[in-house]
Amino acid sequence: MDQTLIDILWVALCASLVFLMQAGFLCLETGLTRSKNNINVAIKNISDLGIAVFVFWMIGYTLMFGTSTLGVIGMIAEEPAKGGMKLLIFFLFQSMFCSTAVTIISGAVAERMRFVIYLLLSLFISVCIYPVFGHWAWNGSIESVSSGWLRSRGFVDFAGSTVVHSVGGWAALAAIIVIGQRTGRFTPEGEPKKIPASNVPLAILGTLLLWFGWFGFNGGGTLAMNDQVPLIIVNTLLAGTGGIVTALGLGWLVVKYIDVELIINGCLSGLVAVTASAPFVTPGWAIVIGALGSIVMLGCQQLLLHYQIDDAIGVVPVHAGAGIWGTLSVAFFGDSALLGTGLNSWEQLKIQILGIAVCFIWSFGGTYYFLKLIKLFVPLRVTPEEEHIGLNVAEHRAKTELLDVLQAMEYQAKSQDFTKRLPVEPFTTVGVIAERYNQVISSLQKAEKTLVSKNTEMEEDLDLAKQFQQSLLPYFPEVSFLSFDYRYLPFHNGVSGDMYDISLNPDGAINIFLGDATGHGISAAFMTMIVQSKLDSMPESMSTSEVLGEINALLASKNIGNKFITGVFLRITPEGNMSLSHAAHPPAIIVPADETDAILFKKQGGLPLGAFEDDLIPYMESTYQLQKGDKIFLYTDGITEWSNPQKRMFGIERLKRVLEKNRHTDLGFALTDVFASLKDYSQGTGCHDDATILGFEFQG
Repeated sequence: MDQTLIDILWVALCASLVFLMQAGFLCLETGLTRSKNNINVAIKNISDLGIAVFVFWMIGYTLMFGTSTLGVIGMIAEEPAKGGMKLLIFFLFQSMFCSTAVTIISGAVAERMRFVIYLLLSLFISVCIYPVFGHWAWNGSIESVSSGWLRSRGFVDFAGSTVVHSVGGWAALAAIIVIGQRTGRFTPEGEPKKIPASNVPLAILGTLLLWFGWFGFNGGGTLAMNDQVPLIIVNTLLAGTGGIVTALGLGWLVVKYIDVELIINGCLSGLVAVTASAPFVTPGWAIVIGALGSIVMLGCQQLLLHYQIDDAIGVVPVHAGAGIWGTLSVAFFGDSALLGTGLNSWEQLKIQILGIAVCFIWSFGGTYYFLKLIKLFVPLRVTPEEEHIGLNVAEHRAKTELLDVLQAMEYQAKSQDFTKRLPVEPFTTVGVIAERYNQVISSLQKAEKTLVSKNTEMEEDLDLAKQFQQSLLPYFPEVSFLSFDYRYLPFHNGVSGDMYDISLNPDGAINIFLGDATGHGISAAFMTMIVQSKLDSMPESMSTSEVLGEINALLASKNIGNKFITGVFLRITPEGNMSLSHAAHPPAIIVPADETDAILFKKQGGLPLGAFEDDLIPYMESTYQLQKGDKIFLYTDGITEWSNPQKRMFGIERLKRVLEKNRHTDLGFALTDVFASLKDYSQGTGCHDDATILGFEFQG
């Protein structure tokens, strides 16, 4: 077979492999982005291919490979159709490169750029950025004449580490800086938040397709089937493996686990890096180039996160970062005899750096100001609402059965209207889930009706219990030597675990008991009723400590759900003799009328009532002689344990100060002031326990 025909067939095959890379980019980008945007990403990939090839045919090819004017721009080019098979295949191959440079940008700006803006950007890159820089670096390659100004100075980029990948990478960086982050990508503190990929296996398939297509991407750069091709393909394979192995190691060292996206980007970074030097380096150096490309990629990725720049799939680190390294590696590892530039390593490095810098200025700067100009007239990104629902729907009205189900569920969540059922698509996974969900909602509605009925009955029972408990609260007997008032606030539906009892002895003494049962609600109220019935049958001759002992024995024998009561029993005679016994209850507070400090009055000893059948620690009795105007306050721990938003309790000392402040006010005002102080202290957080306080004033 004629060698020319073999060359043409080889380049045609390579062009087809590069075309296949479009499918690889599509799988990679849709797999690494969210499913609500995957249709939008896919449409971008096929649309930018059409735009890039069309524009490259119309004008890009001439600008890039036309007769050079001062090495800056092509003006006239022979029409490929008139140049024979070789020129046609060359156009085909180069048009695939143009489409690759454009489609690179798609992944970086995914999930927030408006579709029409992306099309304008694709048109701009295809007609201006790529062909102009391509002219500087590659013009003359078809005639083997160095006419582009960078090429004529010795700049070498065999298959496009800079010309294709860095051009796309720098343009992507400019775009993501101008359009900004995706909503929720970073916390208010600047910490990055992982946005989950929708289909990682698909992304890995895309990586393998790209790797396979890269054999044509690099192998076709010879424009002929010659003895360089095997080395190029082997180096391409080895550079990709070097990137993967390094990414595996970096995963263990840096993030302590195998990060799938790191492996994907490590492979692609190795491939991008070797693209500039594939025919000029040995296989060993190809592995080194690929490995170092992976490291450069990770460094660039961390840099972007540090500056809160949101690259959706890692385009900039892979294509711009690894592209820079690959272009520099030509000078570091390339065989000068194969390069054919006549430059030594240092001179080659300088021209490689110049090419990288010019690419950055032209691609980044041009794209940045182009988008800034467009932004003056139209918004570049979708609205927050459109970003939330996804670009599949917002940009293309491409609804899916999953989206319909999610929207119906969101309606139920917001409206709490569970009469609406999810749409069921028969014979699909989503349809089965929707059908089962509808069955669950139907069951919940039935259960809700039953629960509402039971709750109604419970509310009626609670109301009845509240009325019954309040009917048991005693009236204070009319005596001349003691005045009385109280305040209480139940925690649970008006049914309280706090209770008090007041009775009058035949000798004129007043008996007062205040108790606080563990827990809240009906069970606690039931215990207090048992205590109250026991108090009514107590002999008047019993001391206060003996009364508590009898109550303890009764409750312990009942063993009501392992509950107990703290309590205080107080007896005051007409002469002002006060005796008092505690059962693990907060101390009584005596506020003397003579301006002295309030007294915490409590004799140590005594366990909670009902905790133990035997008196392990006997209940003790304390006495005190009251003077005219002295006030006595009994209270439950719901008062002192009332908390503020910082979880600090009100405490006994604050209660003492409030009561001392009301030393000369009437009891009702003093008790009202206590609850006002509690509410101010808690800043509206409310009580978390039954709260009761009793006040007495000795009249003398």
